[in-house]
Amino acid sequence: MASSRQTGGEGRGPRRRAGSHPAFVSVIALALCGSSLVGCTPGPAGSSTDQGLQGSPGAQTVTVLAAASLTDSFEAIAADLEAATPGTEVVLSFGSSSTLALQVRAGAPADVLATADPTTMATALDGLTLEGSGAAPSPVLFARNDLVIAVAPGNPLGITDLTDLAADGLVVSRCAPAVPCGTLADAALAAAGITLAGASEAPDVKAAFAPLVAGQVDAALVYRSDVVASTGADHVELAPAVAQTTAYPIASLTGTAVADAFVESVLSEAGAATLAEHGLHAP
Repeated sequence: MASSRQTGGEGRGPRRRAGSHPAFVSVIALALCGSSLVGCTPGPAGSSTDQGLQGSPGAQTVTVLAAASLTDSFEAIAADLEAATPGTEVVLSFGSSSTLALQVRAGAPADVLATADPTTMATALDGLTLEGSGAAPSPVLFARNDLVIAVAPGNPLGITDLTDLAADGLVVSRCAPAVPCGTLADAALAAAGITLAGASEAPDVKAAFAPLVAGQVDAALVYRSDVVASTGADHVELAPAVAQTTAYPIASLTGTAVADAFVESVLSEAGAATLAEHGLHAP
């Protein structure tokens, strides 16, 4: 049976959920029907008679480059896509959005790109065209994520806002300024009028969050989705005056049916529900 594989990034290995969202079946049928991937035959309302959903149409692989903060949600969406389309394999590669943009610019093989902000997506797609049609890829916003302060379970140090992170002796991790979560951290700290001298800077949000879970730092500036996915942390919301959010775009880089099917999975109602389960919200 085909299964998603994960390469690169700071994320954990792929997980599987029992079964798939029923909505995914109809979404994938619509995306693939009439393509070279599957054949479609009419059937009773409420039933799936897509031949590609009933049997394997042959191996079809889609390679997805995605921001590290999408690790858990995209693993779940990939599992649903594979369950709905036997023979499809989703290869997931996670990392910082800026690194992924550079990989795309350098010609790394990929069918789909999802970044943690529109700026890195624009950098990645600048001058690129879809093979065959010559059209430019069309990114679509599919989710938002909020910057929060991750703390140890129960918040033993009583951290309540950003100003607490500047306390003497407090050890903090954050993302490097060059990546989206680092850009948000810079904006929040500037709005609060504080500087975090000596804070460790990680290459992506998973790497910024890991030391908090391991007990190596007292707090971390990360996304809400990272805390939701963990049982080893709580979080403190940022005050409205300094709150920061980021928007996630996704784009098919090849225009193939299987690439479009993954994008449609993310954009579907079932995909939105999965993203919400993992701490992201509607764009």
